[in-house]
Amino acid sequence: FKKTKPDIALIDIHLKKGIDGLEVLKQIRKFIPTCRCVMVTWDKTQEKMKQAKRLGAVSYLTKPLTTTQLIKVVEHVTRNIRKRGKSNG
Repeated sequence: FKKTKPDIALIDIHLKKGIDGLEVLKQIRKFIPTCRCVMVTWDKTQEKMKQAKRLGAVSYLTKPLTTTQLIKVVEHVTRNIRKRGKSNG
């Protein structure tokens, strides 16, 4: 992510090796504070949701989810990015 500097990142909380998605979220927000992070996971626990929000996630989607749900959230985040861009420029 440091090389590509995404505007939006979709992150799962439970990753296979070593680092978890909340740590990925922390690192992205640290190095790219303008990146809007959306958590996409099967984990529906309130504590994980609260922790993700505290760390800067803009949305928290739980699996299974539909393509329509995902597109709706990404479009919403994209509109907010565009609005901020206009107000900063």
